[in-house]
Amino acid sequence: MTKQLLTIILCWLSSFSFAQKSILWGNLKPGKHIVGFKVIQTYDLSRPFLPKQQEGILSGVPEGWKHKGRQVQISLWYPAQKVNSAKPIFFEHYIHLLSQIHQATGVDNKAKKLGWKMFLKNTKMLGGKQNSLKRLAKLGKINTQAYLNAPPKDEKHPLVLFPAGHPTAEISIMAEYLASKGYVVAGIPNLGITSTAPEISTVGLQAMAQDVLFTLGHLSGFQNVDRKKVAIIGNAFSSSIAATALLTNADIDALISLEGGLLSDFEQRMLKQQLNYEVASFDRPILAIYAPHPAIDPQKIAHLKYATRYFVHFPTMKEFHFLNYGSLEQQTPQIIGKTPKNVQQGYEWGCRYVYHFLNATLKKDSKSQQFLRNPPKTPKNLFQTHTQTALPAPPTIAQLKHLFTTQGMTGVEQTYQHLRHKDSSPFSLKYFDELFKWLGWSSRDNQWVFRDKLANMVLDSHPKSALSHYFKASVANAQKNTSIAKKHFKQALKCLDSDLSNYLSVGRRVRLRKYSQQALNTLTKSKKQN
Repeated sequence: MTKQLLTIILCWLSSFSFAQKSILWGNLKPGKHIVGFKVIQTYDLSRPFLPKQQEGILSGVPEGWKHKGRQVQISLWYPAQKVNSAKPIFFEHYIHLLSQIHQATGVDNKAKKLGWKMFLKNTKMLGGKQNSLKRLAKLGKINTQAYLNAPPKDEKHPLVLFPAGHPTAEISIMAEYLASKGYVVAGIPNLGITSTAPEISTVGLQAMAQDVLFTLGHLSGFQNVDRKKVAIIGNAFSSSIAATALLTNADIDALISLEGGLLSDFEQRMLKQQLNYEVASFDRPILAIYAPHPAIDPQKIAHLKYATRYFVHFPTMKEFHFLNYGSLEQQTPQIIGKTPKNVQQGYEWGCRYVYHFLNATLKKDSKSQQFLRNPPKTPKNLFQTHTQTALPAPPTIAQLKHLFTTQGMTGVEQTYQHLRHKDSSPFSLKYFDELFKWLGWSSRDNQWVFRDKLANMVLDSHPKSALSHYFKASVANAQKNTSIAKKHFKQALKCLDSDLSNYLSVGRRVRLRKYSQQALNTLTKSKKQN
């Protein structure tokens, strides 16, 4: 009897040890899952290995590494099986792993010291001027909620992709929280184009988004990953990396901007400069958590009208306090500078909103959907919410071509008019441009009848666009309607001075001006001769 009682007590103590919550979680309630953590060091063989670059200093590629492929360190948090006698890792484990982002040489004492130096440098860059290795040391000995290399549960879970500057030290608390709730979270470090130093540019965005999509492909074969349920999160500039990945891959179901630059003019301009940019491609739900910042404004994504946008504004929070620093602040005050009011509460509610948004969009959970519609009572003035409902998205260009082939221009016109009731410009300039060129190929519209109908639609949607008037003028010119052609060539030239469309590149504008002026001169000369 005594032996049986002892066994029961030991089992109870074992389960109790797994149920203990890390102090870094504050008032966040764990889900039902034990959290596993592992690092997957993999290489994209379609791209070259990146030499290390820090503070401008470029290192050479080590012997034997040149042809390994572009390094992608995946930090993975996931629902795990119970491991008897295991203990959760200390937070310093995440710090040590910073040394492996640029080159996976193994975590020896030298690498551990480098990890701490990188962590210290990051906190100082973000405002923690008083920090020192000694001041930060106590953070390293705090238990996390994760068990190293614990076997994953034999069941599929939604995947959350999370690009970040230094994932293990920046996103681990939220990642552990989500993993305990039944999500696989993959942290992907931000690297550059020709070196490990990230580049804040359109091309840099594309390179880092490709790392994210490589990670998606790599993890898709894992038995515990539900490839049919995928979301992506990004903080600061990483929110635009996330947006670029979503723009490129229609299999990503939702986007979260965690106090991200996605809501700024600067990053919107970079996104719009991408060749594959199309507003209609942003047709999946977006959660935008944001704090006061002179460059951040929800109106900056008002044009993403085909995505339902959930906005959560924290008036007393700061940008990087939605990363681990929002919780680490309680252990090391002013770790990244001046502390916002209610920083721990703000961080925790940010985590809760991320969780409920994921649950509502990926799992279609009714309770989480209700949470988004009617948030529970919270501390006064902690945050405010509002929602912008999506408009019906237009068909893709491929679908419109299919529609024309099967139903003729009547089918295209009916679709346009149906969407036009709620949407002033249901087809973008890119749509019209592609269809206009496609109709001109392979003798689909020898009499210019269909392109005339298309030109009327583009003028209806985009009356101030130089390209719209150029389309109409070109049709009229081909149909020998001189007066209409002259009118719209003149209007195209006039609009070029005020048309700010990102779709018109500098080269396209020059050609449009040249061709419009040449056509106008020819028409005027012809009239004089007659």
